Amino acid sequence: MYNFILQLFIVLSLGVIVYLLARTVPRITDESGVGKPTTGGFDKLVSKIPLAKIDAALDSFLLKFLRKIKVLTMKVDNLLNIYLNKLRKKEQSKYPPQQ
Repeated sequence: MYNFILQLFIVLSLGVIVYLLARTVPRITDESGVGKPTTGGFDKLVSKIPLAKIDAALDSFLLKFLRKIKVLTMKVDNLLNIYLNKLRKKEQSKYPPQQ
């Protein structure tokens, strides 16, 4: 099980690295202009990928996902507080304060 989690973590990390690389590639420019290679078929294929739309869709998905995770975390926190208060009241009823 630990091996699977480790492999999943490595693959997800690699995916994040590729995503960050894809976001920074458009910012890199060749300012010298000397010896520019001709564009090949792969370059044309990559240039057709709508990275801006994919980035916007991923940002939107991430925003919604993180909001839902936040709400879920708050609900779990609320349930834990209710349970702890019940336990605290039960414990106090067993041992009332002595005067």
